[in-house]
Amino acid sequence: MTRPHHFNFGNYVIGIFIAASYFGVTPVLADPASNILGYSDNKLLSIATSLANEISKNSPQQVDKITILRGAVFVPQTRTFIYSYETSTQINPTSARLDAIRRTCVDPIKKAFLYRNIVFQHIYATPTSQHILQIKYADCP
Repeated sequence: MTRPHHFNFGNYVIGIFIAASYFGVTPVLADPASNILGYSDNKLLSIATSLANEISKNSPQQVDKITILRGAVFVPQTRTFIYSYETSTQINPTSARLDAIRRTCVDPIKKAFLYRNIVFQHIYATPTSQHILQIKYADCP
């Protein structure tokens, strides 16, 4: 069995900006969040799709001791990043959502996506159930 990678959202975004630079686009790497805020809608949706594809290509990824990120997709029509996780134990949906909101809202890159009306949806498959957590910009403090 292949050992899962450790997930780091920011590294994927930085990688996309470096790749963009290679192809003649000049991103400001010092502040990728401000770039996200300034992109046209079409470019934003294209980057989000590329980011989700890159995450899936490098999955599975170990998130913590009991959770594995299985993959991600971006649905442009609904402006939603969908992350699929598998966990070896039950989760408390309320505390898991609060933790996901905290982690998302403190990350400047993710918060920039949220500000642009991108939604983050986390689907957790547990041994006995499935939980769907959705995060929007309005959820951030």
